[in-house]
Amino acid sequence: MQRNVVTHSTWMIAEKALSIGVNLLVTIGLARWLGPETYGQLSYIIAFVALLAPISALGLHSIIIRELGEALATESKVLTTGLVLRLAGGLFSFVVVLLVTGVVELSGSERFSLILIALASSLHAFQVLDYYFQAKNQAQPLVMMRTFVVLSGGAMKLAIANYFPSLELIAAAFAYDYIAYAFGYWFIYHKCGFGLSLKSADAIYAKGLLKQSSWLILSGIAAIIYLKIDQVMLGIWGERQDVGIYAVAARLSEAWYIFATVIATAYFSQLVSGRKSSRSLYYVRLQRVTDLLVIFAIAIALTVSAVAGWLVPWLFGAEYEEAVPILRIHIWASVFVFMRAVASKWLIAERLLKFSLLSHLGGAVINVVLNAVLIPHWGGIGAAVATVVAYAVAGFVMFSTSRSTQPMAAIMLKSLVLPLSLGYRYWPKKYKLNQN
Repeated sequence: MQRNVVTHSTWMIAEKALSIGVNLLVTIGLARWLGPETYGQLSYIIAFVALLAPISALGLHSIIIRELGEALATESKVLTTGLVLRLAGGLFSFVVVLLVTGVVELSGSERFSLILIALASSLHAFQVLDYYFQAKNQAQPLVMMRTFVVLSGGAMKLAIANYFPSLELIAAAFAYDYIAYAFGYWFIYHKCGFGLSLKSADAIYAKGLLKQSSWLILSGIAAIIYLKIDQVMLGIWGERQDVGIYAVAARLSEAWYIFATVIATAYFSQLVSGRKSSRSLYYVRLQRVTDLLVIFAIAIALTVSAVAGWLVPWLFGAEYEEAVPILRIHIWASVFVFMRAVASKWLIAERLLKFSLLSHLGGAVINVVLNAVLIPHWGGIGAAVATVVAYAVAGFVMFSTSRSTQPMAAIMLKSLVLPLSLGYRYWPKKYKLNQN
């Protein structure tokens, strides 16, 4: 089990590292060649689509992985039912987008681009097939496919931005990513000798999945509000240029979040199995994973804060220099995001899905209120402050408010103070004894 987890994690981290690098290059190219105004329009549109992503995802990610890992139903039944549910959620999200375009003030190119990306994003439902490989800790079959999509999609975006800088064409390139991933997941799954039939979909089982995920759906909506509402509110109360500058800082900060997700996801199956055999070992593993994520996040935040002054102008140009102070604030949200990654898995393992909603809801309310207060006065800097505070509330503070979640709050607190003690808990015993 441990060896499979390490191998799986290595493949996923290697892929994500490449993906982060390519996407960063794409972001730099888009920001430079499109300029703050058009890049701000693109960021505004993508933020709108992201706000509806939890509706199409239906909170099924970790639940389906758990169902596959515990073999509570046949794999075909789990995957087909999950796929049908997510396709329905994607179509519903698209309808919501159509309604939004009639209410929110958008230019013609923004409206067309929003509809195009939203329609293509409904195909993200095929990610359900990826859950099978995650549950089995088998990342290799999908790495090449996803790498191809990242490279081809990135090249397409850069070529369009450089030679045909059009918002509509850039939107088409983003739509290509969703289409290519959907086909890729289907192709790889069938190439491995598996098949899907709509006959395997089970209405009763679907109701059971939705009943389990209902709290996660609402939690996901609340989570995405405090993740992306800042850019939407900046677009409403500011200029598109402000959104573009803020998006550059947020992109450099959020690019690191994927490592937390990969590590937490890779260890999820092991944590679930360990929970059954030994509660003490289960919490020891939780503490170690949380320690790792916190140390990693603090190292990232310190490094990015130190180099932001020359890094942002060097990468994006003098037009984006205002993103420097925003980045130096925003990057510290990663500490709480990294802790929350493993805490979210813990909530699922412990069947505390209601609290997942309450914690995200607390973060969402704080973020919206603080954005409403701070953005009119401080623009992007105010939005960054609101983001850090909201992440701290949802990723740590809320866990200390309930007796059922206080064990996880204690783990996170120990991880937060670990750097202050210079990692004393991990010192060899002989050094501790010498001090006594």
